[in-house]
Amino acid sequence: MTHIELNTLTPDGIEYLEVQEFFHRKGASSKNFELKIVAIHEVTNPKLFKRFQINQARYKNIHGHVQLLRLFHGTKRVNIPSILKDNLEVCRHGLNCGDRFGPGVSFSAIPYYSSHYCDKFEQVKQMLLCWVLVSNIIEIPENMPFDEPPFIPGHYPLQYDTTAKNKETMDVIVKFRDHTFYPAYVIDFQKVPRGHIAKPLTFDYMKSALFLYPEINLYPSFSITKLSISDPDYRDISRLFHRRGATNLSETLELKIVAIYEVTNHRLHKRFEINRSLYRNKYGSVMEHDLFHGTKRKNVVSILKNNLQVRSLETGLGVSFSRRPYISSLFCDELETVKQMLLCNVLVSNIITVQRDCLFDPPPFIEGGYPLRYDTTAHKSTLVKFEDHTFYPEYVISFREVRRRHNHPIMPLEASHHFQRPQEQTFYESAPSVLETICALALIIFIIVFTILVIVQMRSPS
Repeated sequence: MTHIELNTLTPDGIEYLEVQEFFHRKGASSKNFELKIVAIHEVTNPKLFKRFQINQARYKNIHGHVQLLRLFHGTKRVNIPSILKDNLEVCRHGLNCGDRFGPGVSFSAIPYYSSHYCDKFEQVKQMLLCWVLVSNIIEIPENMPFDEPPFIPGHYPLQYDTTAKNKETMDVIVKFRDHTFYPAYVIDFQKVPRGHIAKPLTFDYMKSALFLYPEINLYPSFSITKLSISDPDYRDISRLFHRRGATNLSETLELKIVAIYEVTNHRLHKRFEINRSLYRNKYGSVMEHDLFHGTKRKNVVSILKNNLQVRSLETGLGVSFSRRPYISSLFCDELETVKQMLLCNVLVSNIITVQRDCLFDPPPFIEGGYPLRYDTTAHKSTLVKFEDHTFYPEYVISFREVRRRHNHPIMPLEASHHFQRPQEQTFYESAPSVLETICALALIIFIIVFTILVIVQMRSPS
């Protein structure tokens, strides 16, 4: 069964506000009417996204370059579930509105233009915001008859991959190959006279979509898989963990791995992959680093659902990672017997070394590269990222801190530690809590005192 998720964004969330700003900046009004956003739903379909990535690599190999553009596509509400399941299809071009600029799938950089192809009489309409691959684009006159885009002069047999009404404004562009686009968001909107307030909702389209396609999941999720000690990934992570520095500077304390869990979150991984492509287009190259991030146990589930978020931090300056696991462990729960940290995949293109107390947001401009900024700052083994979803939490490492014994190595625990799921996934290891430890000590002290009193009583003269 196809795995599809729809995540309704919260109106005060960073991603909602960014999409909303993009929507209005690109043109969401006319002389008499304007479009009012009602809701934004993020789409996750790993099957379609994988095909999109394959075509992205193919464009890069064939044309030597590729751009990722965000463009709108207007359609009828009844078509949305099938598009989210199987994508837009080139073979269905022109069935409802013709193909004035080529026999393919049409998009527009202007949301108001795309709204003309949505339902005319529905209270709430839908359009798609899509990622679209573009390498070589050509302007063509309206209603020019052709079956495929023309060859690129001097580069036969290469063809243009995209046609446009206007290359600069991109009010209409047309794609001719399936899966060279990916539906990233569904935008619910109302069309109202300028200056008017949107009408209250009387219909929940997204819930009704469940009746058409039960495989659509309205509650985005993640999964975790516990790795066995014999798993190659476990061995690789364990070696990385100890090689990078799992002891304090005096080497009196050492971190011992209890368990390693692999994380699967298709929604977060899709955002990470998109940002990797954007970094490559923006900076020309991108590297991926395996770095550690320490956090409190109570935060882990939220991070695996929604990722670390730059603007949710108290400092607001960025998300910190470290090459050394012991450094990251300093930010974990102090009093817990078993703690958790994350091993994350982090994107880095341009990095600048800064002083320890140097605070800034955003990072400085690249020397000679204005208006590009450094994407990463570093101080010793610590790196800081300033953009959301330029990192992905790949693994959760459960560990305990022990006093190092050079002659008597301590073996890591494995069998008795596991995740519990009472209502939803929580990271609570089956190690004794602080309260349980105190109670046990109190009981031992009571027994000792009681025994001493009994012995004294027995030895005293009657």
